[in-house]
Amino acid sequence: ALCTEARGGADIMSPSTSRRPLYGGAMTVLHIPPDFLDTDEVIDIVKRPIPDNQEMFVAPGLGSQQLHQAPTTIFIDLLEVNEDTETLHEDPAKLVAFHAVEILTNGTRRENVASEVEAAAAEASTSATNVDVPGAVDKRSGSEVKAIGAYHSYLDVADLEIAVVRLPTVNTDVVISRSGVGANADADATISSLRYVAASLTVDDWNLFGEEA
Repeated sequence: ALCTEARGGADIMSPSTSRRPLYGGAMTVLHIPPDFLDTDEVIDIVKRPIPDNQEMFVAPGLGSQQLHQAPTTIFIDLLEVNEDTETLHEDPAKLVAFHAVEILTNGTRRENVASEVEAAAAEASTSATNVDVPGAVDKRSGSEVKAIGAYHSYLDVADLEIAVVRLPTVNTDVVISRSGVGANADADATISSLRYVAASLTVDDWNLFGEEA
């Protein structure tokens, strides 16, 4: 099941060429602004734990009394591939739609999601594209197994952008999501699309996922 946190935001995202570490440095990504707070900094502010399979980056302003809406937040979740998602990588649209629906259904940021879920699934079914992820190639078995990248642009009906990278050798989907008024990279050129964040994903330590099969 998808780990859920409130996903909201409105801050503008600007590109960054600095790599941001994930999961103790086992993975890294680009295109997350350097002033975005990382998971450890967020925990210090909100005073509550974050799931072990989740990283988050939050735009400046978290905890500010003057902020009228939640700041832009990027979530990066590691989710085990199960019977519901096992074959979905054959159709990127369905894979992304599944995770988008999970976020909208389980997320706490909205009270009424039924119409959004239905519309988002329909929107995702027609507009998903593949993205190359050269930094996530598993060479442990002696042969190179590439990640399967499935990207969906901004879901206007749900104010959600989502990218999914499947790591087939470790049965894991890396789900990268962002929502809020500032989430639409197509509407504002100063926002880095999650497509570029996903494409920049590098796995530096495959032991993050346990022993080699």
